[in-house]
Amino acid sequence: MSKKITQITMTIFLTAFVFISLAVTVNAEESKNWEFKLAPFYLWAVNMDGDMTLQGNTVPLTIDFDQIVDNLEGLFTVHFEGMHKSNWGFLADISYININDTQTSPGPTMNIDFTTVMTELAGVYQMNLGADSVDFFGGIRYYKLEAEIDVVGAPPRVDRLLQNRIGHKIFQV
Repeated sequence: MSKKITQITMTIFLTAFVFISLAVTVNAEESKNWEFKLAPFYLWAVNMDGDMTLQGNTVPLTIDFDQIVDNLEGLFTVHFEGMHKSNWGFLADISYININDTQTSPGPTMNIDFTTVMTELAGVYQMNLGADSVDFFGGIRYYKLEAEIDVVGAPPRVDRLLQNRIGHKIFQV
């Protein structure tokens, strides 16, 4: 179900992107009033750092940027924005990143599959301050973070059990 929602979101976003692009090229005279920017591929240099607890075992989780690049399984990013000479504009952005990494520690080994999808659609107002400017954004953002963890070599777990049962005979066959 979640993959279906992601596919629908990406389809809607890409369709809107195509229609915006087509609408821009329809009237060349009007396009003099607009400035467009397209970044078909970009990547933020980030890392992940924290702790994960699974079945009472807490292990540190540290993934540096170079590890993310080494373990990158899928990537799609695009950013498109348009600014009208009236200082009003729009932006559209989509980012899909999938990484897979293995973390080992004194406890069990964990295989981590991490997927993030983010789409944004916003209106922009640009306030010019001479050579500088300040942009104000307002819009919507869809963000999904999904982590799948496989624990390898975890010791078997035994829990205490205390149970009670009460029965009542209704009829006898």
